[in-house]
Amino acid sequence: MSSNPNITWDDISDNNELGWSWNSISKNKFTYQKNLIREEINKKWMSAYKIQCAFRKYRYNPKYKFCQKIQMDYFKSFLELKKII
Repeated sequence: MSSNPNITWDDISDNNELGWSWNSISKNKFTYQKNLIREEINKKWMSAYKIQCAFRKYRYNPKYKFCQKIQMDYFKSFLELKKII
């Protein structure tokens, strides 16, 4: 049981009373847990990537109000700067 690649550290800590072979656990690759962690990281990365893509789309495409507002703010600050100089 200790060498089963489908166990996780949660399984071990939840069932601490079982006779775990720590030697077998130390040799275990924990492939199932690695895949769970990899999937979780990929989901977080993909979520962040989608947010970044949407931000760039709305920030740099002038057909969106968000971009228009930023461009107008830059334009107004440019005009103010020109008046000062």
